[in-house]
Amino acid sequence: MKTTLIVLVLALIAAMSFAGAAVEQGATDSGAAVRTGQYGEAPMLAALVASGELPPVQERLPEVPRVLEVEEIGSYGGALQQVRDADKSDWLAWTMSKEPLTIIAPDLQSTLPNVVQEYRVSADGTMITFKLRNGMRWSDGEPFTIDDVMFWYEDVLNNRELTPEPANLFARDGKLMVVRKVDDQTFTFNFSKPNSPFVDMMGTWWMYWVPQYAPKHHLSQFHPTYTSQTKLDGMMNEAGFSTWPELYQSKDCVGSPAMGVHDPACPTLAPWLNQNPKTAPVQIAVRNPYYWKVDPEGNQLPYIDRVERPLVADTEAWLLKVVAGEEDVTLASFLDPGKNFTFLKENESRGDYKVKFFDWWRNASTLYFNHTTSDPVKSKLYADKNFRIALSHAINREEINDLLFGGRYTPTQLGPDEGPPYHGERAMFKQHIEHDPDKANRMLDEVGLSARGRDGFRLGPNGKPLQFIIYHPSWPPENSELGELIKGYWAAVGVNVAIKFLGESAWGALEAADEDDMRLRVGYYVGAPMVPIMSNNLFATTFESELEWSKWLNTAGAAGVEPPDDLKQLRVIQSEIYAATDREEQLALYDKAFKIHTDNLWELGLLRWDATGFTYIHNNRIGNVPDPMPGEIIPSQRSAWYIKY
Repeated sequence: MKTTLIVLVLALIAAMSFAGAAVEQGATDSGAAVRTGQYGEAPMLAALVASGELPPVQERLPEVPRVLEVEEIGSYGGALQQVRDADKSDWLAWTMSKEPLTIIAPDLQSTLPNVVQEYRVSADGTMITFKLRNGMRWSDGEPFTIDDVMFWYEDVLNNRELTPEPANLFARDGKLMVVRKVDDQTFTFNFSKPNSPFVDMMGTWWMYWVPQYAPKHHLSQFHPTYTSQTKLDGMMNEAGFSTWPELYQSKDCVGSPAMGVHDPACPTLAPWLNQNPKTAPVQIAVRNPYYWKVDPEGNQLPYIDRVERPLVADTEAWLLKVVAGEEDVTLASFLDPGKNFTFLKENESRGDYKVKFFDWWRNASTLYFNHTTSDPVKSKLYADKNFRIALSHAINREEINDLLFGGRYTPTQLGPDEGPPYHGERAMFKQHIEHDPDKANRMLDEVGLSARGRDGFRLGPNGKPLQFIIYHPSWPPENSELGELIKGYWAAVGVNVAIKFLGESAWGALEAADEDDMRLRVGYYVGAPMVPIMSNNLFATTFESELEWSKWLNTAGAAGVEPPDDLKQLRVIQSEIYAATDREEQLALYDKAFKIHTDNLWELGLLRWDATGFTYIHNNRIGNVPDPMPGEIIPSQRSAWYIKY
């Protein structure tokens, strides 16, 4: 049944200027009345209530539950099937279990209260005030309170044994925010400098990697502030850990996904609770009886009773599960869509599924130069923009598109998504993308590489043979073939290149040592639901082109290598965006940052993925799955998904 009633009434006060003065901005979940006037629940929970094992549903919900606007009122029951492998997909279950304080709306255009009932950003952007939902409970029935926020802030975020390096998202210019309790329902995040976009960041995928609260009543028993060392030592010895942080992290189901924790004893605010470890042949999650969201009819969510995640050996086995109809919702990026898109489309009827668009940033792999290499010859070449332009013109992007992606993608430099509000289709993002080997040859001659060896490859200005190594990680899976194509294009203009794959640990070591020539990896830039202020590449916070430049900026010159003046200016613009409350002012500042990048061409973009680059698999038996899927499925209201048949 279609529902058009708006069930979440928001009091949105947009950031604006009036008589030259900024105003407060924020949103409140006013608690729209459910149409039935009463709450419903899953049959399995109703049976537990009848037996006295659970309190009635109205006692398990907060005073103001979050009411989700849904396409259809769903039905209860069944198991969601989500195939996984040991390496690629554990984060999918993790992100589906996270509930941030605020969340990006499904249309990706605004930020809604989520765990909190209300948020307010001060006029100067330095303080964010939150109000909790009264009566909200953890999955074990214990109250969710201010103490859970303060425990996370005081005993986890500010404990250097547990959190050696707090996420920089919680800081401004290296100074960590201060969290203060106002009363039993209200707390504030306080920053030393303006941080107006922070509430938007909290509801995006990046914040799913860092918690914003923790169950004090459960986790304090593994923390030395609350438990004696003798007790901790006993638990550590029994579990085989040598330090208390290892013990704590093994019990923490709201921390980083890198911990890989799936302890069913750990309380959560998520729709489902994991019951066994990710190494199990089938990982099982069951419904949270205290989940705090309902549909417009007052039915407590989630609709689906359980999630089953069978483990498969590889991509091929996963594909077979999909075409057999044994996968309900997953990201096609796990299934190598560049290679398998046609196969997936051809088998839609057989598997009773649809391949649909996944709404996110779309820059494909990008070439990054090591601008601070210790090699003096290469350093001088990388510093010459004409050298970079020449290499760009040597690349045949159209052929890459045809050979690897069936002609579906768009040649481009690195840039934001097309259309409003950033308009990545503009000419400024299309510079120097024409395949023109004659022009590339002339420009390479002009930058001092006119001499060639007997093998036909260009010699350096010092007369010695010159070879570049392009390193690449395993994702996207086309990187290896893409690298070989680039190697051929550059060989055609006399530039000698070798391609080398590196695993995750070796890749990290290479970046830390600053010993590479070039990197070929995906271009994280700007696209929904990423808030652009968070883009490491756009504002050089951990700049892909040159980490040493970022290090210099991040330490005020105490470490790293001093970057060009234009790159320094990006940080000035970023600070201005943090302080800006007017949307149009923010967009104008973003445009200034884009222009600095396109004018300098510090890296070479190749292609922009179309809808096939980021797609997801949606079995037709599952209802209320959004189309398109919001980036990384985080705002997709997964608790409202239901099984039709």
